[in-house]
Amino acid sequence: MFVKNSVVLGLATVVAIGICSSLSAQEKSAENSAAATTTTVALSTDQKNRETLKQRVTLDFEEIPFVDVMDMIRAEYVLNILLDQSAKDDSLTEDELVTFKVKDIELGTALQLMLHEFNATYLVRDEVVRIISKDVAYDPEYFAQRIINCEDLIRQLQLSNPVKTNTITTVQTVSAAAASQRQRRGGNGGGVFNLVRGDQIKGLVDAQGQVDKEEQAKTWFLVQSGQFNAESALLDLIKTSVAPDDWDDTNGDGTVMIVGGCLVIRQTEGAINQTERLLRDLQATMASKK
Repeated sequence: MFVKNSVVLGLATVVAIGICSSLSAQEKSAENSAAATTTTVALSTDQKNRETLKQRVTLDFEEIPFVDVMDMIRAEYVLNILLDQSAKDDSLTEDELVTFKVKDIELGTALQLMLHEFNATYLVRDEVVRIISKDVAYDPEYFAQRIINCEDLIRQLQLSNPVKTNTITTVQTVSAAAASQRQRRGGNGGGVFNLVRGDQIKGLVDAQGQVDKEEQAKTWFLVQSGQFNAESALLDLIKTSVAPDDWDDTNGDGTVMIVGGCLVIRQTEGAINQTERLLRDLQATMASKK
């Protein structure tokens, strides 16, 4: 009887331990799940302000002092608005009367349209929406910086563009003797390299920028054919579509690069907003092609 009870007690203990272990594992899993759920990147105040500026609004002002317009926006949309001295020195003061009416557009767009009349614009930085003169907007001191996740868009662009073997990424001069030797060996440079005669490379120019067909016909080049580069294509698209004269490689001060699938851009607030719209439109167009 004692043995039987001992066995029963032993089994009960094992079952109890199993249940406790199971509950402990479930609790741990729940804790991990909760931790994973709560581990989100907190939005900065500037990011929150930009999200607020994307809200669709209807505004109707009739001869209202600008200071009252700012008070209304502060109260209605919880935005800290600061009238910069540069705008005051230009043509926009707190007493300036504003007449402006729009329906169902983004608050940021409405703000830009309203300020345009006063040669002003806005900048989101340092936790405030700063109203500045357009004349200083292109001063790097008033530039904004934005980080935009473009990883999915880059992947879509790369997948939609097959390898283009005629894309020249590297050109290296090869003497006629070396070219002849390579050809005798039955090779053309190996891998993605190809031997091409100078006059067969469209648009090839010499160091002085002159095209000499006769000389090109005597010269061989080792040409490396590359693949479509989605990151470079995206950067080129931005620089040619948005403020093309205002980037560091066109004597401007704006910068843009891609780091880890993210677009890091430092430009005027207006140029950054245009870039975001361009990326959204491109993403939507790419999605519609599927």
